[in-house]
Order: sequence, then C-alpha cells, then structure tokens
Amino acid sequence: MNQRMIRMLKGAKAAVIAGDAHEALRIIEGFSQLAERIGVPEEDREFLERQLGELRYLAEASVSGAKRAIEQVAAIMQAARSLQTYDETGRKQSTTTAAPSAQRF
Repeated sequence: MNQRMIRMLKGAKAAVIAGDAHEALRIIEGFSQLAERIGVPEEDREFLERQLGELRYLAEASVSGAKRAIEQVAAIMQAARSLQTYDETGRKQSTTTAAPSAQRF
C-alpha cells in the first residue's frame, strides 16, 4: 500500500471533519492524480474503496448538516422578523421587525 495515498486519504478525512471543503477537494484531486499516475494494485482496491466510501459518507453528512443549519437560521430569522406580543387585554399583536438578513452561514 502506498503510504502517500493513505496519508492523503487521512488528510482529506480530517479536512472534511474540520469543515474545510477547499482543502478536502485539493487533497482528493491530488489523490486522484496520484492514483492515475502510479495506479492502484488489485490487492489494495478493497481497502481504498472502503476508505473512499467513508470519506463520501462524511462529506454527505456534512452537506446534510449544513443544509439543516441554514434552515434553522432561516427559521430563527423569520421568527425574529415577526415578533408576537400581547396587549393589555390579552389579544395577540404582531409586529414585523426589520432584522437584517444574514449574509453568511
């Protein structure tokens, strides 16, 4: 097994876990180029496929988590824009606020 390939996969995994998509993509592209250049021995394919499958799973989970976070922030912003209060008789009063939209997540 090529130790450089293993280090690259570990680095890509660490980058995905850290949320550094650019670094993960850079490492994966380097891994792909290395694999094309030197080839992958048949006896190493199963191990590499498992490692790549785990990396894919982590990346998909990261995307899913980011989408949920964006949805939650949007719900919080919507709630903040339409604060509801009650007047002295107990009737619900709705007041729209002009909260600035989030520019970055």
